[in-house]
Amino acid sequence: MKEAVSQQRMLFVLQCKTKGGVSMSISLRLNNEEDALFRKYAAMKKMSVSEMIRETVLEKIEDEYDLEAYDLAVEEYRKNPVTYTHREIIEQLENE
Repeated sequence: MKEAVSQQRMLFVLQCKTKGGVSMSISLRLNNEEDALFRKYAAMKKMSVSEMIRETVLEKIEDEYDLEAYDLAVEEYRKNPVTYTHREIIEQLENE
């Protein structure tokens, strides 16, 4: 017979104020294991859980933005595979 395992859910409510002074709250439901992981990681980084979540989400957004910019650059290069050395770029800029 299988044992039913219940995992209690924790609720984080993050309250933020934007630069314009507008308040914003974000609710995040975590089970006990996730809660412990978040708290331990935040403590390891010497920051609050709110700061850790904000920093992690911003890093994720930046990573995805960088990857998109890379993909566009590769696509442009494949259309026109011309490259320049640093010296050539400096000479072009000096001659403008």
